[in-house]
Amino acid sequence: MGQAPGPSVVVGSSRGLGAALVEALLRAGAPAVLGVARTPLPAMATRHAWAASDRYRHLDLDVTTEGAVGRMAEAVAALPPGRLQVIYNAAAVRSDLPPGGGIDWAVVDEVNRVGVVGFVNAVRAIEPHLLRRSGVLAGISSYAALAPPVREPRLAYPASKAYLDMALRVLRQRWRGHARVVTVRLGHLGTARPRGWRRLVQPSYEMAAQRITAALGTARGPDVIGYPWPYSLLYGGLVPLLPDRLYFALLGRLLGGARSR
Repeated sequence: MGQAPGPSVVVGSSRGLGAALVEALLRAGAPAVLGVARTPLPAMATRHAWAASDRYRHLDLDVTTEGAVGRMAEAVAALPPGRLQVIYNAAAVRSDLPPGGGIDWAVVDEVNRVGVVGFVNAVRAIEPHLLRRSGVLAGISSYAALAPPVREPRLAYPASKAYLDMALRVLRQRWRGHARVVTVRLGHLGTARPRGWRRLVQPSYEMAAQRITAALGTARGPDVIGYPWPYSLLYGGLVPLLPDRLYFALLGRLLGGARSR
């Protein structure tokens, strides 16, 4: 049974899915939404609409930096009482495998800082508050955690999502009975609301945000949310059965051919 969200935190709130999550939480009646992002509020296109709600609070913070844990913990402590809801959405989606060969190690380091170090810092900041309030932590993962991307080959991004998946799985057992932990695996999303069959394969950020916030608002929801469902069918059923060589060949053909690796 659905319930109004409590005070909420969205890490990685400045654009795309993060911004859509903030808007969905505000529409659902969250008493306060704390957005955490490297982008300052004055530089965000949504600043006026969010500020007008009197319920949005912004923390201009890079969660990978020194001192981030303390600053985020203070901001979370200032939220009103109630069941705390935290969504870790921060990620650096960049290619570190150039078409000409080799590995761009600078990009690898950046992606890992956001996907691994940033996540760890966020968990350190919210853990005491989350356990005391019997809240929920959701990590925005990807189907790339289950199988390497084919069309846009990447090294650190899928590896960081696999790390996130396992960390959430361990925390789910560690915090059982104290806080809920949810893994959200997503496929490709778009900016515009699609029509017809495209709704099944590339829903919009808004559609995904509504799906996620609705699932998190239930008292006893799933441990893993997969969206959209064709990805769940493909990556949850077929892909685990395929050896990597066959996986790359079949999916590369399906997607029109992958770039050389």
